[in-house]
Amino acid sequence: MNDMRFSDDDVFLAQAKRALDDTVQRVDARLAGRLQRARRQALANLMSRRPWKRWAGAVAMTSVGLLMVLFLANRPDIDNHGQPILEDVELMASPENVELSEDLEFYDWLADSTTNG
Repeated sequence: MNDMRFSDDDVFLAQAKRALDDTVQRVDARLAGRLQRARRQALANLMSRRPWKRWAGAVAMTSVGLLMVLFLANRPDIDNHGQPILEDVELMASPENVELSEDLEFYDWLADSTTNG
């Protein structure tokens, strides 16, 4: 029912794996030891050149986390900031306070005089 056909890529990958496995089997102990020493030396050089890079990511993430905590902990309560503005709009829009809109200059003068003196 299921016709399993291998694509050219699958055939190539299988042949490459087989060839590499055969090569690994034919490597003598002396060459394997040299390859292992070279690998260890390369890793040691990589770690000794810039040891601070291992910790740089952790330090950066910790700093970002601390800044987020500080900003969120000291955040002002912004939920009710729009409430006084809405009350003022309702006050201005109500038909009972038509006199308020007629005497705006007086209220402006009154607000300036109370803040200045």
